[in-house]
Amino acid sequence: MSVDRLAVGVSSWHETVNSALAAFSHDQLARMLLEESHLTERQLSALLIDVSAEEIAQTAVNYEEKAGSMPKPITRGAYNRTLAQARRNVVRSFFTLYLLGYVGLLGLGPLVEHVKLGEELKSYVDSYLEGRSAGPQEKRILTSIHKHLVERVSRLVQPSSLRPVLRL
Repeated sequence: MSVDRLAVGVSSWHETVNSALAAFSHDQLARMLLEESHLTERQLSALLIDVSAEEIAQTAVNYEEKAGSMPKPITRGAYNRTLAQARRNVVRSFFTLYLLGYVGLLGLGPLVEHVKLGEELKSYVDSYLEGRSAGPQEKRILTSIHKHLVERVSRLVQPSSLRPVLRL
């Protein structure tokens, strides 16, 4: 691969990643989800860059390049620390769910509902990133998903939302 072609490839994946990150930063639903998650905006950016850089660039991308593609470029070391924190927070979120299931506070039924909602959100994000223009029907669907999410999250903060599935 020539140097010029490599430079175009790197520039192209940087632009693609930056436009995706910009799209997320302007997406109200994504902002709401991020605010309620265990991730910071910087950690989410690091995860998205780490997971998608090679796929977009179609070549290996080193951590220095990934660090440079952050919304506010950082050093490779800072990027690696941020990425490690993000991964640790994701793993801890799963262990929280495992713990709630183990002690009987979260049953399979409610968890399946949340997984389905997550899949609906994934469809929303996919269509958003594909740059589809949202027509009236798509806007109604997205509004419905957003409303459903807000209702589900609102129910989760109620004191009665976590009830024992099994008697202790």
